[in-house]
Amino acid sequence: MKLKQIYTIGILFISTLVITIFVYNFWGNKTNLVESQVFEQNMKAQSVIASQQSLGINLGRAAYFSTQWIFVDLLKQGSEWITQNLKPGGPWDSKMKEYIPLDEDGYPLEIPFLAPNGIPQKVVILTANSSYPTGDYLLLFDGEGDLEITGQKMTYRRLGSGSYLITRNGGDRINIAITRSVKGNHVRNMRLIMPGFAENYQEQVFHPLFLERLQGFTVIRFMDLMNTNNNKSVTWADRTRLTSHTQAREAYGVAPEYIAQLANRTQADAWINIPHLADDDYIREFATLLREQLDPSKIIYVEYSNELWNAQFQQTQWLWRVGCENPDTFIPDESNQGKVQPGCNLMLSGINFHVKRLARIAEIFDEVFQDTFSDRIVIVAASQAVNPFLSQQLLERFQDTKLNPKGYQPAALAVAPYFGGNIQREKVLEGITVDELLNLAQANLESRVIANALKQKQIADAHNVALIAYEGGQHIVPPPIQRQNKNLVQNMIEANRHERMGQLYREYLKSWFDTVGGGLFVHFAYVFAPGPFGSWGALETQDQPIDKAPKYQALLDIIDHLQLKQ
Repeated sequence: MKLKQIYTIGILFISTLVITIFVYNFWGNKTNLVESQVFEQNMKAQSVIASQQSLGINLGRAAYFSTQWIFVDLLKQGSEWITQNLKPGGPWDSKMKEYIPLDEDGYPLEIPFLAPNGIPQKVVILTANSSYPTGDYLLLFDGEGDLEITGQKMTYRRLGSGSYLITRNGGDRINIAITRSVKGNHVRNMRLIMPGFAENYQEQVFHPLFLERLQGFTVIRFMDLMNTNNNKSVTWADRTRLTSHTQAREAYGVAPEYIAQLANRTQADAWINIPHLADDDYIREFATLLREQLDPSKIIYVEYSNELWNAQFQQTQWLWRVGCENPDTFIPDESNQGKVQPGCNLMLSGINFHVKRLARIAEIFDEVFQDTFSDRIVIVAASQAVNPFLSQQLLERFQDTKLNPKGYQPAALAVAPYFGGNIQREKVLEGITVDELLNLAQANLESRVIANALKQKQIADAHNVALIAYEGGQHIVPPPIQRQNKNLVQNMIEANRHERMGQLYREYLKSWFDTVGGGLFVHFAYVFAPGPFGSWGALETQDQPIDKAPKYQALLDIIDHLQLKQ
């Protein structure tokens, strides 16, 4: 085994040396790509890491309505504050949130506070949902004040100056209002501990079942947990802290420390998404935190934002604008006479800025990780599964010294090869059956999805990078105009629960690995409640019986299949 490893390392070293000499002799003084490199990026080694065939998982966001039990302290998944009039009779949300006087962790300094209209206000945080277990929940806080707790099928009583016992017998949400908080010793450090964890919640941060059902997945993608889409983080000071009143800040995501902790607890590699607005210092601090806190044996996949081709996200609209405004990235297009950046090629200018920023991110991670950069960091260039032109342009533009003066290269091209997306484009009738939905999904898988993936593999191979999937799975979602069609939505949910879906998953993933030759595949997603916007979860609830979760069963089967191949 040792001789084989030494032989492999020797071959990689010689190959890298030969390639470097060739590139230098070929390009000469035409570019600065090789001559200006001040780093030692072993892209081949990084691509080998990404091309290893394994299954990863995308986590969902932290939210009170999520059926994913991330923390044993439910207030870490609590909502942002809602304001209400202190006296009964006002609106559910008085929309005075911006006037709450807050401490550095986001707790009100004083309750009640006066709104501009002169009406005294209280604040409410929402937590839990019907997926959570019955039993005794312990509510704790520091400071001096009074809380009011409401919800269905529950009772509560005060235990002492900073604690309440909530007994839950079913029901749905738990609403916690601060009705009095004393200035100078305000209510803070609120915790709502799930049944069974009152004695060890400080050590057992993550719910055991949440951790247990992540076992076997080699990579965790933190895109949603970081609230990457429409993120507002610019500076490191914007980040969520461990002590923040909630980890479910809508535009910021969880504290970065929890990413390292969760990867360490599961022994999974971490896939992070750098917020599109993040400045260089944010990136450097994040990289430093991961270097210091993440298990040094773990790989870090680094992606710039999420789906920078997808116009429904604010980050894509922003990318197009800055790509058109930046002289280094601007590509003219006189045929564009629309309202959005007329005279500019939005897509190509956006790709240019994507490349420019991702190259800079790679440079910062190299500066932070230094000798371990090539061993631990996989730079990911993410594209659209059905758009090989976009992938080709994205990878080619890393050769542009104006965009990439130091010559950093991605190690992987990532796409999201969902199947069943054709259903949104079909004239789906209300009376369509579960079997008919599954037939459409299977036809799409066999006729389009794998063919598109093979085209992407050719592009990846031509650029000597791995082809991986940042997301994937079924995509049986009603068209927007039919989201209120209850029968159609329910049939789509039932299609996801059908045993045939499990068989489709096995066929799909074996085709990705065996026919396409794809590397890492990161399923979307872990735990999600199904509904009119899709049935994304491998599990519908954290404690769903596995024999009732055909997608999750299939993922476990594929994990076993891949382990047997090794």
